[in-house]
Amino acid sequence: MKHRIKAIFVIMLLVLALVIVAACGGNGEGDVEDTPDPTEEPTVVDPVDENGEEEEPQDPYEEEEPEDVPHVLDVAPEFQDLDFGGREFVIFTWMDGEATADPDPTIEDPYDDSEVWPNLQRILENHNGSIRYEITSHEEIFAAVMASVMAGDPLGDMINLGHADIVPAAANEIVLRLEDFIPADANIWRDDTWVNPAVFLNGYHHSIARNTPNNGDLHLGFNRTLIQAAGLEDPGDLYERGAWDWDAFLEMLRATTMLGPDGAPLQWGLVGPADTSLHMLIGSNDGRLINDDFTSGFNSTNTIRAMEFFQQIWHTENLARPFEGWWEDITGASAGDVAFWVTYYWAYFSMDIFWSEDVEIGAVPFPLGPNNTSGNHALGGMITGILIPRGVEDPYMVYRMYEQMQFDFRLYSEPAYESPSGEANFDDYFSASLNGWVQTFFSTEGDGLRVFNAMNNRRVEDLAVNLGDIREIYGEIANQLADGEGTPASLVEANAPLVDSILEEWFGDFR
Repeated sequence: MKHRIKAIFVIMLLVLALVIVAACGGNGEGDVEDTPDPTEEPTVVDPVDENGEEEEPQDPYEEEEPEDVPHVLDVAPEFQDLDFGGREFVIFTWMDGEATADPDPTIEDPYDDSEVWPNLQRILENHNGSIRYEITSHEEIFAAVMASVMAGDPLGDMINLGHADIVPAAANEIVLRLEDFIPADANIWRDDTWVNPAVFLNGYHHSIARNTPNNGDLHLGFNRTLIQAAGLEDPGDLYERGAWDWDAFLEMLRATTMLGPDGAPLQWGLVGPADTSLHMLIGSNDGRLINDDFTSGFNSTNTIRAMEFFQQIWHTENLARPFEGWWEDITGASAGDVAFWVTYYWAYFSMDIFWSEDVEIGAVPFPLGPNNTSGNHALGGMITGILIPRGVEDPYMVYRMYEQMQFDFRLYSEPAYESPSGEANFDDYFSASLNGWVQTFFSTEGDGLRVFNAMNNRRVEDLAVNLGDIREIYGEIANQLADGEGTPASLVEANAPLVDSILEEWFGDFR
């Protein structure tokens, strides 16, 4: 399993070598067969069937007819008769990378970086529709959307809003509640379709999200080679037998943090960015930063206890590498002198350790804290999607268009996504994503499965992860804890007025 990317390349070379050997030939006794003269016509032997009668001779140069294999963009049954009546759908967004473009019928790959939206345009034309993007700035989009809806002329059929803007948009009824216009028997209410309802507030859903596995969250990686050299039990084994908790983690950090004769560090137990490391520890102890009722969770017992553990690791016992900068910390395992790290999958490509043949990389969810009763290992950001503003004509048709978009742009991977009828369910998506992407980073199959399962089934959404103003506050608290500039309780108390004012500004209508 280790470094599957390299392994695939090696296998390709081996296959190529076998093809060359087969082409050069041998009879098993070391004799080389004569090479045919390419100018000679090949001898055609009239074949006979099972009854001994001659069959029609086959032209040796005739190319075999390819099987009629449906293209991945073929239409699923529920979309075959879908007709948008010539409607142009407008998506109002702040994402600069999206732009309206004419379709290119010569490019069939919808994931070609430069042809994603042109190909979407081509697909929609098959259903008598088209799509156009209107782009504004992230800072201006919320006010623009609100003003247009209040005037009765929404700027788009679908809108993209920042995470913090979604709750005020729902609170002020700027966006529609899905339950109010999508029938109860629609695909979105099933678990095995291409779209999911999202942003659940006050008993209703307000956003339509793509139903794909979550593989973007932080995880806890570890240097299996260093762990084994220290004579420690594999963290994955501890997790599997229910013994992966803060006490076990702390003992491993102590055993793998090493200082030289001059007191300079030779090896650290842990590395990671300040804010992300803190909010993952908070999540593993069932703490919150923003509660479900949009009040502050900073002063809860579980959150304070996680801050105390964070300070113990980074300050009291000096078991973690001091913070150097977000990028330096997220890729801090690069040199191979750290036992554990907080990071994302994509960051491995920038780590020297990932490309080393001498190091085995493992992964495990964050260990559970003493106050944890849920079994959740982490805090994650809100999963959003698109929203349909109030006043849009026939919002159900807009939903159908977005559902069609997600079917046509579903992630393709053998074998889950090759069905032209789109029969793959979430378990198929999960398996294909796990085996096609996540497992490539680690030494064993269990590593990827543990962290991927935790990302999808053992996480709590917390808006603080997405809300920049709040994130800055707990990031600064993390730095102060690491420097010993106060206790968790005193730092939380000092920041409480600012936290409450921010939450009141954004979410006051829901509090």
